[in-house]
Amino acid sequence: MAFSDQELFDILEEDGTPTGRQKPRALVHRDGDLHGASHIFILRQKEGDLQVLLQRRSRNKDSFPGCWDTSSAGHLDVGEGFDEAAKRELQEELGVGGVTPRFLFIQRQDYTSFFHGKVFHDREIDYVYVLWLDWPEEMFRPEEAEIESVKWMNAETVRQALREKDPAFCISPTEYEELLRRLEYGFFEDEFVEDMGFPNQKHPPKYEPSDFQGDNRTVKTIEIHGANAHKTFTKTRVGCRGIVIKDSRMLISHEVNADYYLIPGGGLEVGETPEECCAREVCEETGYVVKPIFHFLTINEYYEECKYISHYFLCDIIGESKQNLTANEIKRGLTPEWISPDRMLELYSKHNDFAKTNEEKRGAYLREYIALKEYLRNFKA
Repeated sequence: MAFSDQELFDILEEDGTPTGRQKPRALVHRDGDLHGASHIFILRQKEGDLQVLLQRRSRNKDSFPGCWDTSSAGHLDVGEGFDEAAKRELQEELGVGGVTPRFLFIQRQDYTSFFHGKVFHDREIDYVYVLWLDWPEEMFRPEEAEIESVKWMNAETVRQALREKDPAFCISPTEYEELLRRLEYGFFEDEFVEDMGFPNQKHPPKYEPSDFQGDNRTVKTIEIHGANAHKTFTKTRVGCRGIVIKDSRMLISHEVNADYYLIPGGGLEVGETPEECCAREVCEETGYVVKPIFHFLTINEYYEECKYISHYFLCDIIGESKQNLTANEIKRGLTPEWISPDRMLELYSKHNDFAKTNEEKRGAYLREYIALKEYLRNFKA
């Protein structure tokens, strides 16, 4: 839809629900009112490279005129949902109809800038989608009032441009990194991954995002949004897990009777710090006394109405004790084992094999796959 300063937007509450009020576009961006938008990335593989379709914004746009942007994006019409807006924008902006893009994640953005001599304060809740579509550029029909042109670009080239803050691009670097991270870890439904040419995620594209450099290492956070995740969550569970390495093997809690292999850990108890929880759970499950030395990763998982937070620590062994198992752990035959990290990575990489038979196991193995891959990438000698 061609933009107009008088176009009405629904004003949103902080949780994303409509307030029931509407304001013209120009006033929303002047006052910084929270509103909604849908962003769609169109992807394809060409000659072994991942490519992303970008649009060059019209030079008459009220923000970032003439810059390279997301494949398709737009604000919600009054009373419209995010999914409906995504499909509408694909049709209106690019002439792509009859398709349903895949929802990936939600992000928020808040920035203030100046365009055409005016203050522009953008506070948005964005739903981010992806669509696999191998069309030549000339098949797209860009909306002239909104878009000057479209162009397929190498996905890694775009990433480098965003990291270098190239002013020719106006895509959110955080949003784009999250897109590529999800491609790497296979955060797509089976049929979509097959279309991308990555059956069972055995050979995902080789992207190497890392927040662990030199002495400036920070706690990296990765989010997983299950296909059944609600728009908001009402329950939260926090757990802590420890990666323990000895003689090039890692400590694993093997539930023999249930056929589960998990990184040792469990739920945070009232009054505990995450480090205390990690040390207690590793000791109870395996009998090894450990000291958490570095919190390197947090994974947030969203399934149905629940948010599961898992903190991962690198640990040193400082002693030995005895297992202290729960009745359920005894029933499941929990046994500590030392196994090669590469062997465990291969096992966890097959998480999608359980998609139709054991959703709990699929989710657990996906989480452990991500954590172990981050460890191997950043800490393995």
